[in-house]
Amino acid sequence: MNNSCNENNELIFSFNAYSKENKLFLMNLKIEDENLVFTYTNKINLETKEFIYKISYDEIKQIKIFSITENLEQVVKSIIDIINNNCKMNIYPLIKEQINEIILIIPLKFDNLNELEFKLVEKEKNLNEITDDLIIFVKEKDKKISEIFSKINIINNKLDDKEDILKNLENRINKIEIQMEKEKNFKEQFNKLSKEDKIFIEVFPDININDEKYEIKKEYYNDFKLKKIGQFLKENNQYNGKVIEFFENENKKYEGDYKNDKREGKGILYYENRNKKYEGNFKLNKWDGKGIKYDIKGNKIYEGDYKEGFPHGKGISYYENGNKNYEGDYKNCIKEGKGIWYYNNGNKMFEGEIKQNEAYKGIKYDKKGNKIYEGEFKEGVPHGKGISFYENGNKEYEGDFKNEKKDGKGILYDNEGNKIYEGNFKDDIMAD
Repeated sequence: MNNSCNENNELIFSFNAYSKENKLFLMNLKIEDENLVFTYTNKINLETKEFIYKISYDEIKQIKIFSITENLEQVVKSIIDIINNNCKMNIYPLIKEQINEIILIIPLKFDNLNELEFKLVEKEKNLNEITDDLIIFVKEKDKKISEIFSKINIINNKLDDKEDILKNLENRINKIEIQMEKEKNFKEQFNKLSKEDKIFIEVFPDININDEKYEIKKEYYNDFKLKKIGQFLKENNQYNGKVIEFFENENKKYEGDYKNDKREGKGILYYENRNKKYEGNFKLNKWDGKGIKYDIKGNKIYEGDYKEGFPHGKGISYYENGNKNYEGDYKNCIKEGKGIWYYNNGNKMFEGEIKQNEAYKGIKYDKKGNKIYEGEFKEGVPHGKGISFYENGNKEYEGDFKNEKKDGKGILYDNEGNKIYEGNFKDDIMAD
């Protein structure tokens, strides 16, 4: 900005202004006599406009004082205020309209336009850097805000989970309280029952003793010991439902389901010594369906399918030591079909076809698990076509067998697999 007093007592203010539309203007403010003259020139097309305003001596003095401070913005603002106070027309909107809003006021010391352009580029660069920094700052803030909201959501979810847990606990407490109330009522009713009824309820606690369709019927031996107690259906005057039978020594004989006065459904049969005898399905008083049979000592001896009281279908028999004895097919209590026999050490003895409880066709093993014969059997011994083996797995003999002996045509091998004789055999001896 330049300010000076000429011989005609003129005070001149000159400065460049840069608009949003990248137009460069030269702006002049002159005080001439008692007038304020404002002009601006477009440096591109050199178009000039001028405005003249009447001002007082005091105002001229005030402008001079401002000019000494060299505060360009304050000078311009003061001049515009003076003009606005003395004119009917507000000059600032006019200036704003004419130069499309001044965004940068540049002192006249930047006479070199290249220097001015460089400065403007630098300012634009700085603005871009500031903008980039602001963008990064905003992104970081957005990220932090997202993280905060994510944590809030997690907390809300945990709160929801806690609410669900509390609801579940509340439901469980309610169920426990209901159960406790039921148990309380049950105990009150239980204490009123007879000794026999208590025995029955202890075995079948889920029975509703107040069911009007049934009565709890009891039968006794001649010495008044309890023989049978159970649900008796009033409609047909028969045991239907849960029943307990007793030996004369007062030990349980049977407990389980009844239908039309017969054991039918699931039940347990006992020896007099209280050990289980059979546990499984019943039909018309007979073992029928899936079941397990025990010996009097309590050892499991058979598990599988039953029909009309006998093993029938798939089943497993056991040695007293608990190892399998046989696993396979049964027909009316007879081993018949596919099956495997075992030694009591757990190794296979025979695997193949079985007829009438005897091996019919298959593989025989020794106690160590080595295959010793493969072929036909009769009454449980090799008979017919077959192959015997050495312990190393090589063939020992291939041909005809009769009652477990080589008999008929056959081939004999050494333990390395070499053929040593081919011909007829009789009672295990070469006959040629």
